[in-house]
Amino acid sequence: MAEKENSNTDSYLPDRPIEEEKQDRFKRSYFAKRIADSISSRTDTSGLVIGLYGQWGDGKTSTLNLMASDLEKYPDIVVTRFNPWFFQSEHMLIEGFFEHLAKEVGKVMVTAGQDFAESVRKYGSLLSIVASSVTIGGVSINFDAMTKAAKAFQKNPTPVELRDRISDILKNSGKHIVVLIDDIDRLDKEEVHQIFKLVKLSGNFENTTYVLAFDKEMVAAALAEKYASSTKDKAGTQFLEKIIQVPLHLPTVERQLLHRTFYKDLDVLLKALEAEATQADAFSFAQEFPTSIGHALQTPRQITRYINAIAFALPLLKDEVNIRDLLFIEGLRVFYPNIYAAVRDNADLLLNGFGIRAREKEAQNFVKGIIEQLPTPEEKKGIEGLLEKLFPHTGSASYGDDWETKWAREKRVCSHAYFQRYFSYAIPFYDISDVSFQDFVGELGRMKSTAEICTRAKKYAETNDLKAIVPKARHYEDTIDLSTGQKLAIGIVANGDLLPPDNDPFFSTASQAIYYMMKIMTRTPKIGRDKFAKQILENARPTLFAVRCFMHLQRDEKETKEHLIAKESEQQLGKALAKRVRSDFESNPQYLNGREGVINAFWIWNSFSRKGELGRHLTQRLEAYPDEVAQLLATLTGTAYGGYGPPHMSDFDGRSYEELAKIVDVEKIQETIDKSKYKANLDPKKNNRWDGIDEYQRVVNQFVATHESKLKSASTALEAPTSLSEV
Repeated sequence: MAEKENSNTDSYLPDRPIEEEKQDRFKRSYFAKRIADSISSRTDTSGLVIGLYGQWGDGKTSTLNLMASDLEKYPDIVVTRFNPWFFQSEHMLIEGFFEHLAKEVGKVMVTAGQDFAESVRKYGSLLSIVASSVTIGGVSINFDAMTKAAKAFQKNPTPVELRDRISDILKNSGKHIVVLIDDIDRLDKEEVHQIFKLVKLSGNFENTTYVLAFDKEMVAAALAEKYASSTKDKAGTQFLEKIIQVPLHLPTVERQLLHRTFYKDLDVLLKALEAEATQADAFSFAQEFPTSIGHALQTPRQITRYINAIAFALPLLKDEVNIRDLLFIEGLRVFYPNIYAAVRDNADLLLNGFGIRAREKEAQNFVKGIIEQLPTPEEKKGIEGLLEKLFPHTGSASYGDDWETKWAREKRVCSHAYFQRYFSYAIPFYDISDVSFQDFVGELGRMKSTAEICTRAKKYAETNDLKAIVPKARHYEDTIDLSTGQKLAIGIVANGDLLPPDNDPFFSTASQAIYYMMKIMTRTPKIGRDKFAKQILENARPTLFAVRCFMHLQRDEKETKEHLIAKESEQQLGKALAKRVRSDFESNPQYLNGREGVINAFWIWNSFSRKGELGRHLTQRLEAYPDEVAQLLATLTGTAYGGYGPPHMSDFDGRSYEELAKIVDVEKIQETIDKSKYKANLDPKKNNRWDGIDEYQRVVNQFVATHESKLKSASTALEAPTSLSEV
């Protein structure tokens, strides 16, 4: 072959019948040879009509081909095929058939060929004229056709005389004509009737055998509508019994043979596409297939359809999904399209469980509902079991959050991160290719320079959203090579300014990036952690993101309760970070850009710089810009989650007041408020979120209320008696 063996086009199986015995994979050759032998050995010269019954895709045409090949070995047998698809009316069908017969058979007769051809053409012409004169279902007469027929009868022998002449020629020629007619079950009901009418008209020729291949149930149903009666369901079958003299059913292919052939074709396909499944996935597929999708695999053509569906999907998704799951999903699409559509359209129900029993029960009921359409208990049980394997939440067991990481790492269809790929044949716009990510990680692994790592990561992050990169990194945090994992962590934190502005403290992309960094940190031997921590903090951007990283690095390791990095290293890193914080705040006070992380930045500045430096800076800043006081206060409130509405600014309470007092003189804050725009609407009693006031005015009011309360408590404490003698 000129093309590559593993090209996509070469991967498809052709849906065409076989031509010779060496191509026979389903043991049809012996059956076809038996039919051929029985025809060739006939001594009775009367016409014969054989019906070859089989469902669509069962191999009827292949069997006809094998039978024809055997018959052509006999010199006295003339095999001819007639395709009824080429004719659109009964008139055209009859005339076309006899023209075909005259041409194909006449040319093999040595002495009587011309006489045979002429007689057959006249016979067909007369029958076609008469056939066009009667309208089916009524007594309407085509007078023009009847006039032509009358004139023809005056000049030519009658149809009966022509038929007898044709039979005599065939009988004396020593030739046995075998007419093969296929695909009858693909015609509409009117065309089906025309074919059997044609066979009835010509089936009495001597030395002539017809072999008609079709799906008996479909053809009988078409004929039943034509010959409706009180026993309509039997009318079609009864009509067939009048035409077909020898009914033969194509032998059923053993299910094990079908499955074995499918496995063989699948193995060839996977090797051609260089897409081998893991040993565990291959074993799992082989174990589950016979009792699930295997129920639907009943004909050779279905193997072709299934293999070709996989051949289309796999090149698009190779290395991007779990091969085992893809094979099953494509099986549902080909054989159980309604179930496939239900699965595709109910991702939330099938994927969301995580221990919520009511939700898992809903998923189980959903599966039971969609399998009710299946015809047999075996199929219902098999597909229900398959769906549980594909979507574990539909089963009786519970699965926690940690399973999502496992499923994502395996690229399973039950993973939120991978589900959509199986149904769109593409990487969703919000995701990134696993192949692309692995290539990127491989590049980082080969780099030596930190600057080069950060630059490459920036380029990749600008092309592929960090919101997709970070979850992908987390999927491989336990398995990635440590050195490469460290470089990836540095590359991610170096581009923290590209992280989306989501402030969820647990599930935001920024939080997930830090969790990844921490996972790699805990995998790093203690002897190398200080160096790795320094690389992280030196390269993390922006400064507030570096602050978040530092706050996590201070924490204890869960297993040992020991600090992740040495105390000396922590002090050095804290001092360096405090300088960055001070530099950033001096040029652009961070509390003007948002509240998240600012309080931690203040803590680092205050803890790792000269005593009082932060307080002096803030006091000077507020003297110059008193209206910034509310934004400063807001940094100590944090964000409230839950309750009614979206996340919102929480209250400035006593704890906030105490934290503020650690870094700045609270009296200076009160003086600043008196000089700010908030003085005009100041009302310490209006300090509830439901009062409908601006939230910055609210935190100012809350500070003043808390400050007055603190002053009053202090005054009361001073005035209280200190001993019994003062009473």
